[in-house]
Amino acid sequence: MSRTPKAELNEYAQSQNTPLEFSTELLDSSHPNEGFISLVNWNTAEIGKGYGRSKKDAEHDAAKIALEFLKKDPAESDDDQTLEKWEIHPELLAECLRLAAKTETDLETVRQKAVALYQDLLLDLGYEPEELV
Repeated sequence: MSRTPKAELNEYAQSQNTPLEFSTELLDSSHPNEGFISLVNWNTAEIGKGYGRSKKDAEHDAAKIALEFLKKDPAESDDDQTLEKWEIHPELLAECLRLAAKTETDLETVRQKAVALYQDLLLDLGYEPEELV
């Protein structure tokens, strides 16, 4: 039996003596069946964000993203590419996830479509991402 992404991430954090914290909440408290968002903090830095129809799914999705981030070879990164932090508007994000889930069933595809839609909407509304240093 293979380990879950969350178990793998927890084991890795323990081996590195690094504090790891999952923060999971409803996407939209007025629609409790719409799903959850989970953030992974590694030594107080956010390294993963995941979505799912249950807390467990959201945490596993966030852990998967965090593991990909931690395993990424810094030599492969593009120096011109900067990390961006988008302002979070839970109701808007929940609506983007609802729209993406209407046409897709694969969790990763739903997440990607929802994020793209969310960023496009924020840009249309005049919001710009903050650059992270």
